[in-house]
Amino acid sequence: MTTEEETPTTQRPMFHPLSGALIIGIDVLLWGGLEVLTLELAAPISAIAAFLGVGLSVACIQKFTGGDSIVKSLAKGFIGGVAAGVPTPIAGGILGGLILSSSGLNFLSRKRVK
Repeated sequence: MTTEEETPTTQRPMFHPLSGALIIGIDVLLWGGLEVLTLELAAPISAIAAFLGVGLSVACIQKFTGGDSIVKSLAKGFIGGVAAGVPTPIAGGILGGLILSSSGLNFLSRKRVK
């Protein structure tokens, strides 16, 4: 009797983990730190800068590291840019956390078999 070794099917995550980390990092840095120092006076400029910076960065991460097509990477960049552009650290933190938790970081919880 032959036993076939089962290999778990690994599905590629929707977002690359770097995208989630970038969204959380920029969002918390910008809306949790820098805007407090300016008393929210630079919020409109910061929102546009966060949208463009995170959006383009996530698109590049998804295209070159995640292996997505240009259209998919731009769509994911748009989602990340919108989350980071909302002038509160909550939106980007939630989306970034969801991306990190669903992006293949489950290897941290696996038990090592020796």
